Amino acid sequence: MNDNLGDHGTGGHGTTFGNLFWFAPAKSVVHFTHDGVRLLDEATGEEFERQTFKRDRREDRWGSCGGDARVGRTNGSNLMIVAISRHRYGVWELDAHRKVTKNFETVHPGLAGACAISPMGGVLALGAASENYEWGRTPPSVFDADQREWPLELWKVETRKPYVSLHGHEGGAYDVDFAPDGKLLASVSWDRTMIVWDATTGGMLLRRPLDGLWHFVQFSRDGQHLLTVSHLADARKGVRICVWNVDRMLQADRAGAGRVKP
Repeated sequence: MNDNLGDHGTGGHGTTFGNLFWFAPAKSVVHFTHDGVRLLDEATGEEFERQTFKRDRREDRWGSCGGDARVGRTNGSNLMIVAISRHRYGVWELDAHRKVTKNFETVHPGLAGACAISPMGGVLALGAASENYEWGRTPPSVFDADQREWPLELWKVETRKPYVSLHGHEGGAYDVDFAPDGKLLASVSWDRTMIVWDATTGGMLLRRPLDGLWHFVQFSRDGQHLLTVSHLADARKGVRICVWNVDRMLQADRAGAGRVKP
């Protein structure tokens, strides 16, 4: 068993509820469920802590569909746990002594979407989308029926508030990931695009079109490449996996050379 923190490892990225993560300092296992998280003793499997969302009627009507889940380091040595229910983000912190602190829980009027934890700690990327869509016809948008925009946002855990809004996607963010040094953020969206952002200023550095409907993105451990996985509209064709050279893309955009192929 590995101490997989999920930031840039295969087990923790793009997770769905039901996944398990091991946190060695506390000799604990984190189990994501449809309504929160369970903390288990690694030796006995016994639950010693449960943190749940306070769900409302709207969430009950939609069922227990969850969006995403992440684990990662805080600024110290603690484990940060982020879980998403249909309309909620929950952020918890677990230390080596099994003390659990609930940093915050926030309700979003739209569909809570992708999330990522900065490797630097204390910063989250949270995405959402409108419920104003028709499944199979129109994808979830960042604009609701009144044209209010819900962009991808960077949050500081300490203040429990967003401090940068990232404008560029027309659809809700489906997946996001920070570079290992925390300086870049990559996002893929229902609008079939990938964007790389400056994670400090929120500025858009480059944008690329993608094929397919559902997309996932992840930086390599050295931060030099991006991996995208796209589920193609024609299920018989399966998925398309691309590896992008980040520096080549950035240099091409600075030089006005246009799109660099993966």
